[in-house]
Amino acid sequence: MGSDIVTAHLSDIDENGKMCLPGRGVTDFKDVLKRLCDVGFDGAVLLEVYKNDFTDFSELFDSLAFVEDTAKKVFG
Repeated sequence: MGSDIVTAHLSDIDENGKMCLPGRGVTDFKDVLKRLCDVGFDGAVLLEVYKNDFTDFSELFDSLAFVEDTAKKVFG
């Protein structure tokens, strides 16, 4: 798909394969975002989360901060 990617939906999984918030599992988001960068991606990134992934809204903001920090390191 390369540069045709318009939106990236980010989710994570833990070591048991259970979905979780980005940054709480085993996914190497620096690598994921680097691969997007390498194909010229400049679209939207969404956190794809589900109600069982968190218990408090502050956890969503922590996950967002993790993705933003990681993206800054990759995209500059």
